Amino acid sequence: MSPSQLRERVRSIIAQVTKHRLEALHDGALLAELDIDSLDIVEVMMVVENEFDLEMCDDVPIQESGSIGEIIDAVQMSVERAQPSPVLSASI
Repeated sequence: MSPSQLRERVRSIIAQVTKHRLEALHDGALLAELDIDSLDIVEVMMVVENEFDLEMCDDVPIQESGSIGEIIDAVQMSVERAQPSPVLSASI
């Protein structure tokens, strides 16, 4: 899945969970302005973990004062970390 496809899929998951229109969920949209609270964020992360079969990185906190882009970036980082490193895979 390309980075742009991943961004759109995560944006769709956020829309599904929060019942917001997809158009409102641009990268700069602030979670607080969209009334997306910590429970919504946890639910989004649970759906993402199930859909992508991964565990979200704990070292990337998502604050209620953050943005849609921060959620998407956290998912992108978790997906990248879940993929085996080509260097490590080649040496095994």
